[in-house]
Amino acid sequence: MWPALAAGLLVACAPELTAPPLLENPDHDFDGDGLTEKDGDCDDTDAYATEVRPWYRDMDGDFWGDPNVYVESCWPAEGFIELSGDCNDQNAQINPDAPELCDGHDNDCDGWVDQAEGEDGALHPVDDATWYLDLDQDGYGRDEGHVITCEGPDGYVLLGGDCNDGAAAIHPGAEEVCDGVDNDCDDIVDADADGNPVEDATWYYDGDLDGHGDPDISEDQCFPSDGYVAAGDDCDDTDPNMSPSAEEVCDEVDNDCDDATDEGVTTTFHIDYDEDGVPREDITLEACTRPEGYATPPDDGQWDCDDLDPERSPREAEVCDGKDNDCDEVTDPVDTIDCTEWFMDLDGDGYGTTDSICACEGTGHYSTDRLGDCDDDDASTSPDFGNCGLMGDVDASMATAKWTGGSGEYAQFSAMGNAGDLNGDGQDALYIGDPGHAGDHAD
Repeated sequence: MWPALAAGLLVACAPELTAPPLLENPDHDFDGDGLTEKDGDCDDTDAYATEVRPWYRDMDGDFWGDPNVYVESCWPAEGFIELSGDCNDQNAQINPDAPELCDGHDNDCDGWVDQAEGEDGALHPVDDATWYLDLDQDGYGRDEGHVITCEGPDGYVLLGGDCNDGAAAIHPGAEEVCDGVDNDCDDIVDADADGNPVEDATWYYDGDLDGHGDPDISEDQCFPSDGYVAAGDDCDDTDPNMSPSAEEVCDEVDNDCDDATDEGVTTTFHIDYDEDGVPREDITLEACTRPEGYATPPDDGQWDCDDLDPERSPREAEVCDGKDNDCDEVTDPVDTIDCTEWFMDLDGDGYGTTDSICACEGTGHYSTDRLGDCDDDDASTSPDFGNCGLMGDVDASMATAKWTGGSGEYAQFSAMGNAGDLNGDGQDALYIGDPGHAGDHAD
């Protein structure tokens, strides 16, 4: 009998088939399959081929054929097999024998995606995954409130067992530390799974109660005894004002325990050799209080120009002594407090006019300290020559005087007396007069 192609098979997909050989005795069972050619054996030379049957194409090699593509033949053709039911003959992972996976495909070709019939006869998600809500995002969720589904909802993880889902440092597998908490969620506090205590912490005695302990007095245990703290860095455990937390103040003590004393809090003092209160700028000393022989910087920024001479500083008044007393780089200027009044003497006769300056020394035409020249353009006219002002011999009973600016006549006077310095020229005046001129005076 010739095999026939199924009605639904595309001709292009059909294999080439040949007829089985014709046997001489159709009543004889040549292949021993219990059927003769006369009984309907379609190939009495092949015990497997007994009747014409459908053979299904298996393109993906998973030994399951596509039920929609087949041939009817006495024997299997190449690429065709007996089993059918493959719902995706392009994927060897999909066939009736494949396990259903959580991948969005009907892997076992039962018509259900990502679900399979359980022992209770009901459909359940395959690869049943238990998802746990992980609030602290430490990778472990709490056992309560879990869900079973293929894909976990947002905020869910595959690992449960978190005994404190509000603390990310607490979860299964976390390091157990000495803190009175079950860090690794094994129901044992401050010990490993075998009950061995975890490593003890070191605590330091805090005698001054400033939060920092004495590094030389300590104990090792999980929790501190009274008066012990975690920090062992106090440099003086008898003084609460000395610790790494203290503020550095200027007291020649290492307040903040950094092995430095008074850093950043001292005052800069400048040397004041002559102790006139005005220091020099270039020699300094850092200190909390003013050392002897030092001074603070001047408020006006004017430094001592000679720190070996107490009579020279910007605070001193200028006097006539040949020094720059006030440090202004000018020595003995005019109008010092002890200056001398020098009068202008143009003719050089030793007498000057009222035009004057006050200076330590005469200078230029201001060269005399004597006043009284009545003609400063003529050196021959001066009090020394008797021709400038009232001059003459005067005795106690009678004065004879000559008036240079008058008529040139001599006058006799019958009275004389000392009137003092009437015009401020440094010379005492004489009262002279006669019965008709009482009270006249000569300067």
